[in-house]
Amino acid sequence: MAITRTEINLKEFSHIKIGPESWVWSVDNSLEILDNPTFVVDKVILGNCSKLLLPNKLEEAFLNVDHEPVIEHSEGLVHVSSGTRLSDLLQYAMEEGLGGLDFMAGIPGTLGGLVWMNGGAFGRHVWNQIYQIRAITSTGEVIWLKPGDVDAEYRNSHLDKLGVKFVVDAFLYYKLQDKQDVRSQILSNIEYRKRRHPVEYPSLGSTFKNSKEYKAWELLTEVGLAGYRIGDAMFSTKHANFIINLGNATREDVLGLIKLGQARVYNRFGIWLEPEIVIL
Repeated sequence: MAITRTEINLKEFSHIKIGPESWVWSVDNSLEILDNPTFVVDKVILGNCSKLLLPNKLEEAFLNVDHEPVIEHSEGLVHVSSGTRLSDLLQYAMEEGLGGLDFMAGIPGTLGGLVWMNGGAFGRHVWNQIYQIRAITSTGEVIWLKPGDVDAEYRNSHLDKLGVKFVVDAFLYYKLQDKQDVRSQILSNIEYRKRRHPVEYPSLGSTFKNSKEYKAWELLTEVGLAGYRIGDAMFSTKHANFIINLGNATREDVLGLIKLGQARVYNRFGIWLEPEIVIL
């Protein structure tokens, strides 16, 4: 296992441009961790930092973003290392004509992060696409899990309840389709997200979870928070469930908006908004 430790500025790496200088561990691809599964047991696991609000100080972090991602397909299953960026997986899907993965289009994370939080879009979630995953537990044991083993729900896989510490890789279903059709659907989904989301600013995507009864952005707009800012953090006027960084926002600015949003919506509607982002 060729593991390296590098000092990086996580502020530049984070998708909301908030984070500390930190020494982080990394490997070329997540499958290398199988050579020493206990390595990750005492580490803070980071992915592409697209849904993580990082702390002001961070030590012993493992940055699971593959420099040499593993993506291979055969007989209806595509095998993907967890540190693979979704953009790389979708590029592969377009080149090979793999249908069924287009719901990931425009999500700026890694496969491991998507699996951990049961992420998705367009009414679909990754655990509906999974055949099985390989994971490492908090005691360093390597295990295999299928959807029937996991109590996945909207934006939460509950893998931690099964003792999982780290997702190594996953096998997902696909259907062979015309390459141009796959490309068109993926690009269409990306354009849809660009039109509706403030992608021109750093953010962590949707701040709060939706439910069947409400959409968080509508509630935040109703209580007058679209365009409201604390420091350089602001609820977007384009999509109020996005907190954007106007330049020099801090962790405290973002936390202030989260607390304010929860309080105003609860006082008006009696609904407590649950964060979708992960606050470390």
